[in-house]
Amino acid sequence: MSLNNQKIIKLDKMLKEGSKILSGRDEGKIARQKANLDQLDTSNNIINIEISEKIYSINPSFFLGMFSLSYQKLGEDKFREKYKFICNNIIRRNIEEGIARAKKEFDK
Repeated sequence: MSLNNQKIIKLDKMLKEGSKILSGRDEGKIARQKANLDQLDTSNNIINIEISEKIYSINPSFFLGMFSLSYQKLGEDKFREKYKFICNNIIRRNIEEGIARAKKEFDK
């Protein structure tokens, strides 16, 4: 996979009004549709996922709703190559936990 173009997705646009946490698998699935990830998975773009300081936490359920199909299609190495998470260290741990859960779900 030759990745040369870049696309930016700002996850703070996925927050519900008044919330600082992204949670729920169904909410993650809605975010996946809004971000058009099914099409982006097959593109030659690197996807930069920007997670601002407005977001305090991303629950694994939200992560799986939004990214599990991408992980399943691409596998861990290509997923990490394609999806770049721009965030603080607290959110980075949330992302790594989500990837670990996807790995348990799909890498059997």
